[in-house]
Amino acid sequence: MGVSTILAESKVVKNFYYQGSGVSRRQWLRSAPCCCNSNREQTGTIRCFWLATGGIEVAMENGYHIYRCRDTIKVKQAVADIFQVYGHKLPLDRDTLVLVKPNCNSDMCALTGNTTDLRLVAAVVETLKQHGYHNIVIGDGPNIGLLSAGIDGLARLGIDRLASHYGVKYLDLNCAPYREIKIGKQTVRVAQVCFDANFFVNLPKIKTHAEAGFTCALKNLMGCVIGLDRHKVHLDLHRNLYLLNQHLRPHLHIVDGLIGMEGTGPSGGVPVRLDVLIAGEDAALVDWVAASLAGIDYRLVPHLRITLEEEVGLDVVASWKSIEPFKHFLRPSPSLLQRIITYPALRPWFVRIRYLPGISQLVSSELLSRLLYVLGARQENYIKADAKISRLAVNVDKCAVCKEQLCRAHCPLDTHPADTDGQCIACIYCYLACPSHAIQLEGELGYLGFQLERYGEGIRRALFDY
Repeated sequence: MGVSTILAESKVVKNFYYQGSGVSRRQWLRSAPCCCNSNREQTGTIRCFWLATGGIEVAMENGYHIYRCRDTIKVKQAVADIFQVYGHKLPLDRDTLVLVKPNCNSDMCALTGNTTDLRLVAAVVETLKQHGYHNIVIGDGPNIGLLSAGIDGLARLGIDRLASHYGVKYLDLNCAPYREIKIGKQTVRVAQVCFDANFFVNLPKIKTHAEAGFTCALKNLMGCVIGLDRHKVHLDLHRNLYLLNQHLRPHLHIVDGLIGMEGTGPSGGVPVRLDVLIAGEDAALVDWVAASLAGIDYRLVPHLRITLEEEVGLDVVASWKSIEPFKHFLRPSPSLLQRIITYPALRPWFVRIRYLPGISQLVSSELLSRLLYVLGARQENYIKADAKISRLAVNVDKCAVCKEQLCRAHCPLDTHPADTDGQCIACIYCYLACPSHAIQLEGELGYLGFQLERYGEGIRRALFDY
C-alpha cells in the first residue's frame, strides 16, 4: 500500500496544492504546516513520527513528506512513492520535455556532502522512465571556477555515464541556449530549458553555505543561471535569490539529505549523515523543513527569511510548529580572506579585477588555484588532471562481507563491485563506503587523489560513526 493510499484512507490530512487548485500560493503556504501524522509535544515541537508502509519510513505534513532512506533500494522505493503522492503534477503527455536539476555545483563526490547523490538522480530518472517519459534531460551548470578552468564537472561526477546508462540526455546549463530575465537592477541569462520543461524536478542538497548561510531548494536554482552572470546575482545575493525563484518554479522538489554538509560549506565543510529525502511542491516550505532538520533557524538564512516574509508573513511562520532537528549543523566559519572577498561592498571590485585580461588566465592556473586554496581565499582547489580509473579491484581476503553490503547500498545502480556486469559508472561510492578498504582503485587518480586525501576519512566517519 502506497503512502498516497494511506493518506486517502486516514481522512486526517487536507492536502492544499496551490498550483492549479484555485488557491493562491500565499494562502496555501499559510495553511501548509498544519497537523498530520506527527507527534506534537506541549512545547510546540513536531517530532517526526515514522510511518512504516511497504518497507518505507515516512513522516508526513501538509505540503511535504520526509522519507528515511538508508540504501539505494530505500531511495528507489521512496522516490517511487513520491511520484505517487505528487502524481497530479505529472504531465499527461509522455513525450513532453522533463528537466531533472541536481546540484552539480562542484566536481566533488556526493558523499562529501557537496553535490546531489547519484542514487537520487538515478531513482528519479528510473521512475520517470517507468511512468513512460523518455524526453528527459539531466541538467545543471557547475560553478564558475570549474568553468574558468575548463573542467567538465558533470563528467567528473558521473552524470554523463549515468545519462548514458539510462538512455537520457544531459546538459551543462552553462553552455545551453538562454533567456534573459530581469532580477532587480541586473539582467541575467538563464538556461532556456528551465522555462521549456513541462516538468521540472529540483534535486537540491542539504548543506551550509559561507555566503548564503544554508543552501537547499531556493539556492539550487542558481545553477540555472549562465556562467559569469552568477556574479550579478551575488551583488545582492539574498534578495536576488528570492527574485530568481519568482521566475523559475520547479514542479517538484526532492531534497537530498542522505549525506549533507555542515561547517564552512558549500565545499569546505564536513560530511554529515542524515539518511533522509524531503519532498514537496514549494521551495520555501521545503527549505524551512530542511533547515529545521539541520537545527538552523530560518531567520539566519537571509534568502529564506526574505522569501517567507514576502510570500507568507513572518507572523504566520512564527505560528508554525517547529521541527525537532535530526542534528544541529555546525555553522559556517569562513576565513578572513573569504569574508573580505565576499563582502558585498568589495565583491564587485574583486570580480572586475578577477576577469581582467591576463588575470583571468592566471587565477585559473593550477598553481595559483592551489595557493588561493592554501591561503583560505577559496574553498576549492581546481586540479585539471582528470581521473582515469580502469577498474575497481575487490580484495576478497579483506572483504568482510558486511551484513548491509555497504558497497552495494551506496551504488546508484544497486550492484556489487565484484559483479558489475559492465554497469559500473565509476562514481567510486563503493570505494568510499567500504569499511574494510577491500576495494582498490586501479588507474590514475588525477584530481581524485586530492579529494580522497581531503575528504576520505571524513566520509568514512560520517558513514560509520552514525
